[in-house]
Amino acid sequence: MPISSDPTRLFLCRRAFALAAAIQFLFNGAMADTTGTDNARLPDAARAPLMLELPLLDMPDNFPRGPAFPSMQQSLRLTASMYQAVHRGIDAGLGQHPLASELVQDGFDLLSLYLPLGESWLHEEWHRAVLSSRGINSFDEIYKFNFLSLAVKVSGVGDSDLVRLKRDHPQDLVRLYEAGVEAQYLHARELSKDRFFFGANRYARILNIASVASGIVYLGLSTFSYVDRLTDQMNASDGANVLGRDVAGWDFTAWVYDLYRPHEPYEARGIHPSGVGINRYIKTTDLTADQIRFLRLQAGLSLLNLADPVLYGSNGFGAEGPAGNDPMRYSFSLHHFLTSFGYSVDATGFFKHGDFNGCVTLHNYANGQKYFPGLELEALQYPLFFATAITVSPKINIWLQPLNQDFWTASYSGGGLAALKCSFPVYQHFGAWVEIEGKTGGWVAGDVHLGPSVGGELGISYMTRPPR
Repeated sequence: MPISSDPTRLFLCRRAFALAAAIQFLFNGAMADTTGTDNARLPDAARAPLMLELPLLDMPDNFPRGPAFPSMQQSLRLTASMYQAVHRGIDAGLGQHPLASELVQDGFDLLSLYLPLGESWLHEEWHRAVLSSRGINSFDEIYKFNFLSLAVKVSGVGDSDLVRLKRDHPQDLVRLYEAGVEAQYLHARELSKDRFFFGANRYARILNIASVASGIVYLGLSTFSYVDRLTDQMNASDGANVLGRDVAGWDFTAWVYDLYRPHEPYEARGIHPSGVGINRYIKTTDLTADQIRFLRLQAGLSLLNLADPVLYGSNGFGAEGPAGNDPMRYSFSLHHFLTSFGYSVDATGFFKHGDFNGCVTLHNYANGQKYFPGLELEALQYPLFFATAITVSPKINIWLQPLNQDFWTASYSGGGLAALKCSFPVYQHFGAWVEIEGKTGGWVAGDVHLGPSVGGELGISYMTRPPR
């Protein structure tokens, strides 16, 4: 469940913010900007660029079986743009008082956990996007604006919808459970990329670290009896109101339960303690010893998400370019994702040289039987030689993944993804972008489709200065 979906999710986020503040303090000296300047003390024209995107249309995800908004990519772009705009606005007003600026920004980030477009909202919307892709309506309770609550649910989903989803698309049900933390980790990764390549998002260090840390702690608690006490409290609070129940309960116990049992009918969970409906929420006592061990492995691997120097404010590492006077910068990051078939451990290298911004990612997919490799190449906002104001961002991803996204198989199927994003100016700081993408069957972080798909996005952008 999301940063919000269980009774302690927001509590964990608040603790993660405190941990992030401590980590930022420790790294402030060691991870200083390579420019040697304090961005908070710069005049507004020299501050980090403002790079905002408003996604207008994402096809076919906005109309899978009727109108659906937002898609995974739309909610990711909206959340990233919201934080960047607010952080920049606060810093513009308090830039001459750096400590006050940071405190107000951190206070807003904490408040944003209860607001639409915030980190909790993003987490829940990715759960909802999986449901929407299969024609299931749901409601994100962040819109209730309950600032005193420790829980935010994805509600409004009947038992019959979950029975059908497990019967017809068991891997999508597994994806449903992990989608929220996938959103958090991918958000942090995208913010790091924007900072490294374009100098944006310099104000979001605590937000980034807290997002990653809360996901790690959330997963780490999944093998303790603490989960069972909370689940009992949730069941008692829900009572006989089926539509008022969350779709998952504790995300990761549900994830591993259905990962290991792809062919077990959803209704085999039994009757809800109230006597009405299916007992949705999975406790640690419902898991086998093997499943507990697998969850503990994932909790350990999730610490890899902290291995990202840019996360703590670094601008990367420098090297002389081929001509001896053209500096090159590089950095790296490690990421762990839960998937529909098991998990993935990714190693990414970032490279910036002049107008070239490139990423190379080695994907290491694994299910319950074996390892499967993958490779991703991406260039970001490369100017066209005949029209330098127009930039293109091509991406190609090839992989071997478990056949039919199955946790138990040793067989594999090959696949890939190709995408191209084109950005162009419209008027002064305003621009537009369009992206097309096609993929075969397979799990890709940030793409809701586990089967083959072809789609495109269209949106408008705002940039205070060229991102190069």
